[in-house]
Parts: sequence; C-alpha cells; structure tokens
Amino acid sequence: MRPPVYRDVGRGDGPEQQSALERRIRVAGVPFFAGTTPEQEAVLLLETAAEIEHGLLVEYLYAAYSCQDPTIAASIATIAKQEMGHMVTVQNLRLLLGADPYLFRYDLSTQPTKDPFPFALEPLSLDSVARYATCEAPDDVSGLHPDLVAAANEAKQRATGTATFVNQVGALYAKLYWLFMPDDDDVGEWAGFPRDLFKGSEAGRHVSPATRGALGRQAKPEEWIGSVPDLIVLTCADTSQARAAIYAIAAQGEGSQTAPHSHFEQFIKNYLIAKTVVSLARDVPSAPTLQPAQPGTIDHPQAVPLVRVCDSFYNLLIIETLLALALDGDDPTHAPLRQQLIEASVEDMTQAVRRISMRLVRGVPRTAGQAQGDLRRAAPTFALTAPATGDRPTLVATFSAAIVEAEQRVEELRNAPNDPIVAPWPNIFDGALLNKRQLLDMLESLA
Repeated sequence: MRPPVYRDVGRGDGPEQQSALERRIRVAGVPFFAGTTPEQEAVLLLETAAEIEHGLLVEYLYAAYSCQDPTIAASIATIAKQEMGHMVTVQNLRLLLGADPYLFRYDLSTQPTKDPFPFALEPLSLDSVARYATCEAPDDVSGLHPDLVAAANEAKQRATGTATFVNQVGALYAKLYWLFMPDDDDVGEWAGFPRDLFKGSEAGRHVSPATRGALGRQAKPEEWIGSVPDLIVLTCADTSQARAAIYAIAAQGEGSQTAPHSHFEQFIKNYLIAKTVVSLARDVPSAPTLQPAQPGTIDHPQAVPLVRVCDSFYNLLIIETLLALALDGDDPTHAPLRQQLIEASVEDMTQAVRRISMRLVRGVPRTAGQAQGDLRRAAPTFALTAPATGDRPTLVATFSAAIVEAEQRVEELRNAPNDPIVAPWPNIFDGALLNKRQLLDMLESLA
C-alpha cells in the first residue's frame, strides 16, 4: 500500500475565475506518484480508490446497523451496497491495466490526512451524517432545492467543526479521469473539468488507448446487479469506457459531479430527518474491538463468539470476491464457478454478516456482568485479516484456511451460552460452510 504524494499546483487566478473543483484541487494538491508511467500511476491511484470505497462501505454499514430510524437505516444501507459497486468497478479498471484486484481498506493508510476522514466505526449521529454528506459533496450545490442547499451548508459547518479533517476526494477521481482522457483537451462528459489546471502539471500524461488487460476477469453488471437500486458495476474494455466508469462513480459519490439520487443528496435528506429524531442510534460502541481494556471492548460471553463468526464471514466474502475476479468469466469452465463465488460473497454479506450484526446491536449485551436494564449493546468489529490481493493459487490456499477458521468459530458459537434466536444459527452456518468447501474443491480441480 503506497500512498500518493500531493503536488502543489499553486492558487492560480482569483476564485471567481475557478470552478469549485479547481479551487479544491489547488488547496489539496494533485495526487501523483513520481517515477511512474501513466499506466503505473493509474494502478496505484486505483489502489487508493479501492481503499476508500471499501472503508466507506464498512463505515456506512456499521452506521446503518446502529440506526433506530428505519428510513435513515435503509437509505444508508443502500448507499453502502452502492459503494460495493464502486469498489467492484475500481477492480475492473485495475484489471484493464493488467493489475490484480485489490480490496484493502483506508483505515491502515500511511497518509491518513488525505483520507476522506478518520476511519471510524461508530453509532450514527448528526455529526457523522454531516461528515458523510460533506465527504460526498459535489463542487456546486446551488442547483439543488433551497432547503437542501441550506442543509448542505449547515452540515459542512458541523462536519468541519467536529472532525480532525473531512476531505472531499474529488481530486483523486479527477486525476484518474485525466489519466484516461485521450489527450489534453477532450474532457468528455465531465462539464467544468479543470483541464487547464492539469495541463499545467500533467500535460501529455495519459494512459495508452492500446491498453487491454484481462477483460474476461472483469466483473460484469449481470453478475452483480440485483435488488440494489442504482448499483454501478461497469466493465471497461478500453480507456473510453474506463473514463465513463470514473465519471459515473464521481457523479454518484466520492467525486465532484452530482446526479439524481447521489450519495450526497441522500445523506443531506438523511441529515434533515436525523435532526427530528429523538433517539437516532442504539448504544453500540465506537471503535468496537475484542481486545481487552479498550473503550469499545466487547467481552460478553454471548457476544464474543458471534463477533468472531461475523468476522469470519466478512473475511470469507472478501476472499470470494478476489477469487471470482481471478477467474475468466468468458471461459465456460470458469464462468459457473465464478458466478457461484459471487453469489456466496453476496450471501455472506446479506445473510451471515447482516443477520449477526443486527442481532448484536439489537439484543446482545456488550460487557460481561452487565446489569439487567443496561442498554449497551455489542456490535460487529469488521476485523479485516483477509489478503488485499493475490494470485489464484495463493487465494485458494487462503480460502481453505479461512474456511477451517470459520468452522472452528461456528463450533465455538454452538457451545456458547446462546439465546433462543441464535441457537439454530450454527446449523445454518454449517450449511453455508459446506457449500464453501464444495467451491474450494472445484477451485482446486481447475487447471
């Protein structure tokens, strides 16, 4: 994980001559990697983009699980799933460039002040909704309804007053867009793109239009798009399609454009609702952990085995996603197994992880010896131990070890003091893990 450096490009002309995006980039700088070709730099910047998408996905899921307002919870859960689409599309861009998929998270960044905001698993609050909205904000909100414009300005003031920093990460996607432009002048559909700014520091620096990576390994929309509204999964057969994919991500969120039902607009609407909610979130910990003697420590005997099983399935879904993208979807001997891996990954998230998470936050005490009537609840920790990337043989070996670990943790859950709701779950999880063993056998039999 190598973070970009941010090149100072100066303040330029007066603010009235600059777009909002240009002003932000001039303040933040242009991300770059010295000593690289355009293709190498794009791969490294997409590594950073993947970390951001994965990090936001997990943070939003945790916030949604904690939320007691059903409208806000459903909205943020949908946004989290859309972040998964962004994360998968970023993998397609990497595959186009001949790189392997990469699924790390930004919470282990070595340049944290360039992250969207400090990584935090925390119960939803008015402050965190404001922070999410500000991170996803477009350059210009003046075209929105006046109530949303006023709320956006209020949320920005709240976010910047309560956080160490909140970065809109449009500079990253703008630089990627520039790299995939065919030349220094064709800005395509990105209206207001700061072409002249990039000409000053990045002239002639573009990915070769002859770029053709492992197209068969790219995620296809029909493999991923199901019941999630506005899920973006785009294949990238050439640099033109890559540029369109970057624009689509930027328009929905994490960039500097806006579109109907964008993440920013949804968060601002949630912010307005949250201001009217008396009890917004359940009493779950910030920075949840199984490590002892921490503010967010979870050590109740009913909670610990559930958290461990949840972490196992979370890591399994990451490995399954990487394995699916290691197979060639155009190869008839690979395609069925690839689809089964994708379905297993989605099932892990929507069934095991969600099922356990909701039970933890709704009904499982957080600490040992917790008094009756104490409403502090446990929560998922989303401890990431799976590899961020790897070749197929390495991932298959990791998958095998992760299944064994999950089986052990399910057995621990079976022997733990469980409530009547949780008691049948080990048998359900046994069935899911049996299916994974069958997938492992098929993976090992592939040439």
